[in-house]
Amino acid sequence: MLGPLRARWESILPLQGALPEWWGATLRALSDRFNRIEGAPEGDYFATENVEPYFAHHGWAQAEAFAAILTETPMEGPSQIWDLGGGPGVLTAAASVLWPEASFTLTDLRSEALAWAEAKLKPLGVKVRTQRQRLPELPEGRPGLVMLGHVLNELPEGDQARLLAALKDRLAEGGRILILEPALRATTRRLMALREELRAAPFAIQAPCPCLGPCPMLPMDKQWCVAERPWDPPAWFRALDAAAGLDRRMLSFAYLVAQKHGAPRAPRARVVGVPKAQKGKVERWMCVPGGGERWEALARHGDPDWAAPRGTEVEIRTDGELKTREDGWPVRRFRS
Repeated sequence: MLGPLRARWESILPLQGALPEWWGATLRALSDRFNRIEGAPEGDYFATENVEPYFAHHGWAQAEAFAAILTETPMEGPSQIWDLGGGPGVLTAAASVLWPEASFTLTDLRSEALAWAEAKLKPLGVKVRTQRQRLPELPEGRPGLVMLGHVLNELPEGDQARLLAALKDRLAEGGRILILEPALRATTRRLMALREELRAAPFAIQAPCPCLGPCPMLPMDKQWCVAERPWDPPAWFRALDAAAGLDRRMLSFAYLVAQKHGAPRAPRARVVGVPKAQKGKVERWMCVPGGGERWEALARHGDPDWAAPRGTEVEIRTDGELKTREDGWPVRRFRS
């Protein structure tokens, strides 16, 4: 999917050859706001001068994250897709590569971003209509897929809950909600809390959670559940990264996929949390169907297959010795 995605981005923006010099400084200012370093994260960051560097950099990272999610959680092509609070249509641009026959509704408060999306996407054959709207208000219809890309973290908590409640009611039977959020601790932990709104019948969590009960990480203030993927972005992404003084070595993101009247995926184990450095030991925090476990092995045996980046799925193992603990997750020790 990445090849067609890259072609889509290169058809939307002038990414071959030298990039506009001002993109780097603009992107750095945007990144500092998104990362809560300087300025408020909300506001006018989809002003006309910001849209193209945003789409090229942050947009591409979201597109790769979207592709990774769909590789892990394949779904049949929905006919009606909502991209809510989607600004210049990053997820619409990505999803329309996979589902070219789908009809998209793109909403946002920023008219200039919506106009830019229409001007770029419609000539490519994307069936998109735009609507200026403030969430949690929703368009008309019953979509088969709702995409929320870097949206929930911009809303007050009350509006987050109201939005999810409204979507649960409006979603078509068998429809899905796909939420993609920045991999920041505060935003991710809020998504972990909102997960509770989407795991009650008739909904089923399809990704990323092996555990179908309450999130085992949520009671731990210093832990948050994200995916971290090694990646090889296009040269123009690396050039823009360098021009902005950034260094995005890993693709990191938080996400959630829930389906109305759906079934959970086959059980697996998932690497979560931040492992502690321990002399002579390999450790990972693992989410398993029954909750959370810490897996340990002696380093002298080499890294086991589960010693992987956060977000990696591995086979469930029960051959290790399990010891319960009162101050945290039980520990499962393996010989190798």
